[in-house]
Amino acid sequence: MADVIFVLNVAVKVFSAYFVIIMLFAIFKPKPFGRHAPKTKFAVVIAARNEEAVIGNLVLSLRLQKYPANLVDIYVIPNNCTDNTKNVALKAGAKIIECTGPVRCKGDALNEAFRVLRKEGHDAYCIFDADNYADKNFLAEMNNAFCDGYTVAKGRNEAKNPYDSWVAGCYALYFNTMNLFFNKSRAKLGLSAKPNGTALAFHRSVLEKNDGWNTITLTEDAEFGADCVILGERIAWVPDAIAYDEEPNSFAVSIRQRQRWISGLMQVAGMKLKKVISTKHGKKRLRLDGAMILLSPFVQGVSAFVIPATYLSDISNITTATAFGDFAVNLLLNIGLLYAGATAAALVIALFSKRYDWRIAKGILMYGVFMFSWIPISVVSLFRKEKTWEHISHGHAKQSALVQGTSLFTHKMAAPISQINCSNYKRRYL
Repeated sequence: MADVIFVLNVAVKVFSAYFVIIMLFAIFKPKPFGRHAPKTKFAVVIAARNEEAVIGNLVLSLRLQKYPANLVDIYVIPNNCTDNTKNVALKAGAKIIECTGPVRCKGDALNEAFRVLRKEGHDAYCIFDADNYADKNFLAEMNNAFCDGYTVAKGRNEAKNPYDSWVAGCYALYFNTMNLFFNKSRAKLGLSAKPNGTALAFHRSVLEKNDGWNTITLTEDAEFGADCVILGERIAWVPDAIAYDEEPNSFAVSIRQRQRWISGLMQVAGMKLKKVISTKHGKKRLRLDGAMILLSPFVQGVSAFVIPATYLSDISNITTATAFGDFAVNLLLNIGLLYAGATAAALVIALFSKRYDWRIAKGILMYGVFMFSWIPISVVSLFRKEKTWEHISHGHAKQSALVQGTSLFTHKMAAPISQINCSNYKRRYL
């Protein structure tokens, strides 16, 4: 048994070292995209279920883009709605695609939409969630990426409501962490960005190569990311294409949401891992990185057993009360140091991004709880698979978020996000 624990412990450390090494490249700045005249004709696709409170604000942000209106079509796919989502979207200026079949998850709605849109003459497609708000330069920045030759691109996610609760604050810090240490570092190394959820764009050629949008899992973004690896498509990270996302305020809701993410990623791994490894398309480093990402929730779940087992093995060798006391003190000290490290990391991210005021402090203090909770979520997901998509209600049509010039220790009243010049939020790490 001890030998098994040792092997698993080494495997977890090697796996972790891979991601740590990649994170180190966040200190380098990726090559910027060129500046190009508007050329790409976009279809913006939004699946919406009972989103009348927020859908109008998203459509408005897309209509106010600094990009020619004749090159943008906005489509909303209402599904399973019991409210006025469709009429609000129409009034805001969107076109409607009706679902003709059952919709169990977002992927089903997108499947319906792209079946229709493949017949239209768009060059590229953008996917948003109904609770998003798009920076006015979003489409212009995506156009730059496509004009540079990329066929799949991921924008930067930011929290729309970072001060609503400590949970929303933790999400804000988490997305900044992912932007910096996951997406930016991978951009420098020529790897793919993580296509999580929203602010995703891809050329029509990708849709043709994949024979449409065919995701069937609860995490259509992760499944699409795996399909990109299989097709040999690299996902470019476009940090100046910003989409603001409304985050949960309830820790219980956060747990359920993240369990769906982890369970869905495990489901994708079961379906696609072999193809990701064996595909003949694309570069080897893309296949390796794609496989490591698909394996990550399993390794995280296994680590929850390996670490306690290692400590239990150490306890079995203790023969005196004094030695046990020393062991207990060291254990508590290690836990405290880990939590302090997570808190310090959150503080550095908050200060480094230069986008928050003192109200993010509650998120910083609870960031350790948020991050460590991923481990039990992964453990539960190993044994309990989510099979149904659960709607998370959104209610912020206009969201107070950021004010230019705020810092962690100064307070200014935030303006409605619809009045904010989002393009001014250029982060130091871009």
